[in-house]
Amino acid sequence: MQYFKDNQWRIISAGSNGAVLQVVDGIPTWVSPSSIDTTAPTVSSFTMSDTALKIGDTPTVTIIFSEAVAEFASNDDVAVPNGTLTLMTTSDNITWTGVYIADNNVEDATNELILGTDWTDTAGNAGSSGTTANFTIDTQAPTVSSFTMTDTAPLS
Repeated sequence: MQYFKDNQWRIISAGSNGAVLQVVDGIPTWVSPSSIDTTAPTVSSFTMSDTALKIGDTPTVTIIFSEAVAEFASNDDVAVPNGTLTLMTTSDNITWTGVYIADNNVEDATNELILGTDWTDTAGNAGSSGTTANFTIDTQAPTVSSFTMTDTAPLS
């Protein structure tokens, strides 16, 4: 088996004693099979703190991955309709948070943030996609479409 990690191709083959020969940049090393991560990471949770947005709302967006991730950048990996997402930050590379800011003058009942698949875990395994629950946006100020007076007599 071969895989790509840390900008290097790695080749693995099993030995007769259960050890695995891993070759990285032409250098063979015997390693325990359990030390090689080939499990793809998943999105455990992708949520917004508010799903009925109006003028001035700034909900927190949280993504929780199944394990620590690398190669994740919210400005590249998250599709954001009708607004912007601040750069998501983390302290553990598992839970990431940012703030969604809806565009002005939008009235849309069907919106989702969509996580693409260009991110990986720290072993280089490709990640899966994910979406938030649907959220609505109404940042359009109300307008008066007509105004009629029923009594136009001056006050005495």
